[in-house]
Amino acid sequence: MENSNGMAAYEQLQGEPVSSELFHNRITTMQGLLNALEDSAFIEIDTEHIPICKICLQELTSHIFNINLVKEKQDEIIRLRGKGGVPTRRRHRFGREQQVDLENLEGAIVDFIQGCDSKANLVLIGFEMAAEWTYLSRNFPQAIPFFSAWVDLRDIAKDVTSSVGIIPGLVSLLKIFGYHWKDLQPGRKNLTDGIADNAGDDAVATCALANALLDSGNQEKLKFRRECGRIARISTKKKGF
Repeated sequence: MENSNGMAAYEQLQGEPVSSELFHNRITTMQGLLNALEDSAFIEIDTEHIPICKICLQELTSHIFNINLVKEKQDEIIRLRGKGGVPTRRRHRFGREQQVDLENLEGAIVDFIQGCDSKANLVLIGFEMAAEWTYLSRNFPQAIPFFSAWVDLRDIAKDVTSSVGIIPGLVSLLKIFGYHWKDLQPGRKNLTDGIADNAGDDAVATCALANALLDSGNQEKLKFRRECGRIARISTKKKGF
C-alpha cells in the first residue's frame, strides 16, 4: 500500500504538464504487463535520495550515476538529516558506476536511454515509485517523453492476489519466490562498506522481481502467503489481540 506521502506525490504528478501524459499510461494488471512484453523494452530507475547521490538505470546492465554535490548542498542534506547523519551506502555489486555533476545528470540519463533499443516501446518499471517519479519530473524531465508507459510492480502483485491490502516489500517478495537472503542483503563481513540501500543493487532486484512475477508457480506462492496472512489476521481478531 502506498503511504500518504507517496499518494500525495502521485496526485501532484497527475496534474503536472511534464508528467501527466506518461503518468496516466500506468500498467496495473498482469495482463497489461504481458501485453507490453510483446513489443516493449523495460528500463528500471531507482534513486537513493538521502543523500541525492545515486541514481541507477537498468536495462541489460546496471548503470549507476553517483552525483557530485557541492559542499553547500552536502551541508544542507546533513542539516536536514539531523543527528542521524548521512547513511553510508553499500558498494554496488552489478554494472558500472559513473561520476556526474548534478547539472549534467539529465543529459547523462538521456544518453543512456537513447542507447537502448530504439525499435521497441520503452516502459518504465519500479517498485514503490513515488520518489523516482518525483526525481524524474524535477531533475530529469527530458527523459519522460522516451517512455510510452510505466508500471509499479506493487500493482502487479496486488493484481495477482486480487488484493487491495498491504503487499510485502521488495526483499520480502523475492524471498517468497526463493531468492536467498545472501543475494539480497549484505553479509556481516560487508557491513563496513555501509548498510543503506544501493540504487544499483535495488534496480537489479526490481528487474528480478518483474521476471519472478511472470512465473505462474510464484504467483501461486504469493496467493498462498496472502491467504495465510488473511487467516492469521482473522484468528488474531477472534482471540481479541
